[in-house]
Amino acid sequence: MEVDLYVDDGRLTIDLVGNCDRYDEQDLELHAKRLACLVERLAADPKLAIGAAPLLTEGERALIAAANDTAKDVLRLTLCDMLAAQTAKTPDAIALVDADHTLTYREVRRQISRLAQMLAAAGVVAEDHVAIALPRTVHLSLAIMAVLETGAAYLPLDINYPDERLAYMAEDAAPRVIITSENLRSRFESMGPVLIFDALAPGVEDYPSAPKTTLTLGHPAYIIYTSGSTGKPKGVVVSHGAVVNLLYWLQDEYSLTADDVVLQKTPCSFDVSVGEFFWPLTCGARLVMAPEEVDRDPEALLQVIRDYRVTTMNFVPSLLAAFVAGVRTTANAAR
Repeated sequence: MEVDLYVDDGRLTIDLVGNCDRYDEQDLELHAKRLACLVERLAADPKLAIGAAPLLTEGERALIAAANDTAKDVLRLTLCDMLAAQTAKTPDAIALVDADHTLTYREVRRQISRLAQMLAAAGVVAEDHVAIALPRTVHLSLAIMAVLETGAAYLPLDINYPDERLAYMAEDAAPRVIITSENLRSRFESMGPVLIFDALAPGVEDYPSAPKTTLTLGHPAYIIYTSGSTGKPKGVVVSHGAVVNLLYWLQDEYSLTADDVVLQKTPCSFDVSVGEFFWPLTCGARLVMAPEEVDRDPEALLQVIRDYRVTTMNFVPSLLAAFVAGVRTTANAAR
């Protein structure tokens, strides 16, 4: 594509030349209209910077405006509000599952109320940071929700990360407390005060809620650190409002129902895990915590999918390709 300008007896002629092997007639017409828009604006304002000149036709601007008209009326709820509202709707439905536990929405609410009380007793208040260093079991999910109940933001410390990175994150974020298990105590107690959470509360009685905190959509919900590929990892604080907006979009786009089963298999140190942790539990679906070993074993992952009748899970393209290839290899070997 080229633009040729000719001046003949004080008259300017502009030719737009295009390769018909690369552009069809419609493309060339659109380029001609864009060029006309540009010339008209520059003629009207010769001092206009090229970067500020419009290159879109009226029709294209209207199309972009329509595509960006995505505003929706939604309830102004925090994550805690959404989780509590779903419990009230389906208290006896199965909410959270791992290899050793099956909890209803009511039982989940009781467990997080108890842990939130323990956090409050440890001095956790709204807008604090609370680190969580737990393996992928129901304890991890319960700990995340309990931290939110106190008004604090959770900081995931992926136990598969090197100690040096975990120590840096803990020092930088300065969590009020680190929730971990007894067998990981020695690893994390040098990074800050620890709260041991590796056993569910017995009994079925209700636990009093943590001291009520008036939360807004602007309150922090979690902190996740960048990879550090361009320097030191940086902690990014994300608000309740941002997560709630994500959940509304997910439900509007994909519509989970009470019959759905979501697999939580993304490491908690990645943002994708946030949707896995909260989306099913805010719309009546079931959340299954995948065993740690499925990350590297396509056959084990396939078995988990079958055992729990998983309907929804996340894959990055490279992992999906590896999973499909692994399943095919296993199937071919079995023939």
